[in-house]
Amino acid sequence: MSRFSIRDPYAVIVVCLALIVIGVKSFLQMPVDLFHSINLFEVAVATLDSGMPPQDIARAIVGGLSDSVLLTVFIVPVAYFLGYLRRPAPAE
Repeated sequence: MSRFSIRDPYAVIVVCLALIVIGVKSFLQMPVDLFHSINLFEVAVATLDSGMPPQDIARAIVGGLSDSVLLTVFIVPVAYFLGYLRRPAPAE
């Protein structure tokens, strides 16, 4: 195949352009139903304490999300790194 592409580079360019044209034409004719809509998530909060004000509930949600982000971004990689350091070196 490489001999053919070196001997006749214009044929390879024409084939590539044909594939691009066919791909673009197929993409433009694709029905819209194949593109899924993006649904934004909703949060429903149920509290057991009916006397809790909405500000405290929002603080609890933000605190929980912040803790989970910090745990995911910082603590888990550090724990993995420390565990990786304790692994014995591979034998050569």
